[in-house]
Amino acid sequence: MVTLDDRFQQDARNTAIKYGTTFDEEWIDMQAATFMHELGHNFNLDHGGLIQDEHDETNCKPNYLSIMSYSLQFRNWDHSRPLDYSGMVLETLNEDHLNEFNGIGVLLVDRLFMVQW
Repeated sequence: MVTLDDRFQQDARNTAIKYGTTFDEEWIDMQAATFMHELGHNFNLDHGGLIQDEHDETNCKPNYLSIMSYSLQFRNWDHSRPLDYSGMVLETLNEDHLNEFNGIGVLLVDRLFMVQW
């Protein structure tokens, strides 16, 4: 069983209003996402993935598309995000040499998942 406090219920209500869904749909997704996130820690997964086989605790990285990232754990920021762990390793981003045309280095149409900023 996953226990979330009252603040998460309000988040579920707000997300339901924002996307025209129901409270129950959002609440169930939040519980499933939290369960998967915490289970991921038992699989030795961290919030930022791996860098050269070392754990990375950096959270909310745009190039780590996983439920382990707080930015993708809940659907309030990106309602289309899949309930999934990362299935791919993306290029390391260098803030001094970003290329807007290349984005984060992967075409995500095949996953039906788009990063929205």
